[in-house]
Parts: sequence; structure tokens; C-alpha cells
Amino acid sequence: MTSSESEQLKREKVKEDNYYDILSFLETSANSGSISKDKLKDFKKIIRDNKYVATYIISLKPNLDEIKDFNTLKTKLTSIDDKWDVNPNIRSLFTWNPTENPDAIKILSNLVEHAIARKGKICDFRDSVYPQTIMGVCQGDDHAELYLDAGLPTTGQDEDEEPIIPEMIEKLEMTLCQDEDTSKFDDHSPTYICKRCMEDLQENGEGSEVSCDMDYN
Repeated sequence: MTSSESEQLKREKVKEDNYYDILSFLETSANSGSISKDKLKDFKKIIRDNKYVATYIISLKPNLDEIKDFNTLKTKLTSIDDKWDVNPNIRSLFTWNPTENPDAIKILSNLVEHAIARKGKICDFRDSVYPQTIMGVCQGDDHAELYLDAGLPTTGQDEDEEPIIPEMIEKLEMTLCQDEDTSKFDDHSPTYICKRCMEDLQENGEGSEVSCDMDYN
């Protein structure tokens, strides 16, 4: 990496840190009542969607710049040689099995469709319109089982003689479902789980195939 590239990365890192510092400040302001939480949520939705739609389009440019004609692209897309590895977004854009005479309008339509599909999707939880943590009762599917496995106290038994797990208010962390079509997290209907459930998820849960579009450059 050249010194110029290194400096550019440092500048981008500073910009990113500043971006999240401002979002953190706005969250604090909303929690204190200085600004409306609903207005902040709407603002974050606008930032989130514009950021991810734009990132998708920007990520395509370096790859498209390398393609001088369709024959070159088709060679890359159909080659099994690793050195011809192609950005998956490019593959999806031109279809994984390219036709001899691609329809330019269809390709443009695909690009717009795929870009818009990034709305409501994220790869970094900090971009979520929802809080990272809340105080509440754990929503984890395996919470009761993990609670019992840990040997923690129950509050008697129900009519089926099953142990009753107390509903405790504790600090919960956000989790999101994966959207396989975009390789992103779907920033809707988050689930908040306790520390015990989060540790179990990190240790035993299925790995998420989530990535930033810029990772493909």
C-alpha cells in the first residue's frame, strides 16, 4: 500500500468515526428529550437507506471500469480460474450465466432494483434505526433453557409442573435477521436478548453471511 493510499484510509476512518460520533450525540439528545425520538428515527432511516443504496452503486464502479466490452466480461463470468474472480454484485447484475446479447435496459433495471433493495438493510448494527441496547425482558427463544442450564433460581412450578422462569428486567442487546438476497441484516423487527443468550448465539449460532458491498472491491 502506498503512503497516499494509507493517508486516504486514515481520512476515511476519521470521517467514519465522526459520523458515528454525531449519531451517538443525537441518540443522547433524544434520550434526554432534547429532540423527538420519532424524528430521530425518521432521520436515521433516510441516512441508512441513502448510505446503503449509494454504497452499492459506488462499489460497482471499479469493477465496471475494468470491463472494456461484453466479451471480456463474459470470459470473466464463465471462467473457473480464480484469477478471474468477479464481484458477486457484478455477477448478479449481468446474471450468473450471461446471454450472448444482453439487454442493456434489463441490466440498467437490475442495477436500480438491486440498489433499491438495500433500503432497510445494513451490515453494521451501528447503522440501525433501533437502539443497540435496551432494558427489558429477554426475547431469546432459548432463554428459559439456558437459564435452567445455568442453575439459576426459579419461582416454583406451573400447572404442568414445569419450572417458572422469573421475568427479569435486564440490559438486552439487539439482534437482527439476515436477508440472504442482499447479504445484509434486515433492519426491521429487532430481537433483544440477554447476555447469556448472546454468548450462546455467538458460540453456537449459525454464522451470518453478511458483508459490506465495498468488500468486493
